[in-house]
Amino acid sequence: MWFPVIIVSTCILALQEVTAAALASDPAVLLLQEYVQINTTSNNNLTPAVAFWKKLADAEGLPFNVVELNQGYPIVVIKWAGSNSSISSIMLNSHMDVVPAKQEDGWKFPPFSAHIENGVMYGRGTQDMKSVSIQYYEALRRLKANGVTLLRDVYMTLMPDEELGAEKGMIPFLQSEEFAKLNVGVELDEGTSYDIPSIPLFYQDKVVWQIEVTCHGVAAHGSTFPPNSATATGKCANVINRFLKFRDEEYAKYTKAGITDAGPYTSVNLNRINGGVANNVIPASVSLTFDIRLGTSVNEEEFEARV
Repeated sequence: MWFPVIIVSTCILALQEVTAAALASDPAVLLLQEYVQINTTSNNNLTPAVAFWKKLADAEGLPFNVVELNQGYPIVVIKWAGSNSSISSIMLNSHMDVVPAKQEDGWKFPPFSAHIENGVMYGRGTQDMKSVSIQYYEALRRLKANGVTLLRDVYMTLMPDEELGAEKGMIPFLQSEEFAKLNVGVELDEGTSYDIPSIPLFYQDKVVWQIEVTCHGVAAHGSTFPPNSATATGKCANVINRFLKFRDEEYAKYTKAGITDAGPYTSVNLNRINGGVANNVIPASVSLTFDIRLGTSVNEEEFEARV
């Protein structure tokens, strides 16, 4: 996920002066390691993750609530009360679920081991977005430990199905009485981690398009030889080539963009190809799924017409 960003320099931590060994034993890193080791792959049982967050909330004496608008999809809400609960609150949102990961996908270490080597933690969710969840928690914990009381209530929310489109989590939650009671004035959402001594602030999100293109053609035995223009795969090849040509144009913009210039370009990736019933049968249809993140200046109607 990419966003336009601004950079805030900070002297809080001189990363180059911190050894990998010191970081590996840092309590916040150990918390992240424990969290990553909980397999929260989409559609998995999230009970262990909910228990993890309840333990952390209880340790700080923070009110803990679970909202389950759809069975098996718990939404965690942790509250840190401010001095004036009558004004709008701050919502720190993240999600518990992660996309599937298997060792055979090329992982150096098991994807739910959270193994640390040379200052790098390997595990599904370290970037998207368990590290951010732990950052939220650590920020609240440290402020609280230093005797800070904010003016506004702060709610830390953890969603169950962001990777599946949020249809059973955030989307119905926004329409619920439970969300209305939070009286949210501003919400901080998904970000990512950086290995630079600066804090990137995301101020605008890209529009996500995930489109499926299905090509139809003649079905025949694999020993026959129909022209490409008549087959589903041949038609898909034409679609792929056109998308990849556009991708090359946008990639040229990307290579010239700095960390704060993610907005101008549109990212395009072909993430799934589905089709075929047997190795010796030319398929009647083939489907392509593209993941597209529109540049912030792109007109959606014009882009749709181009597609």
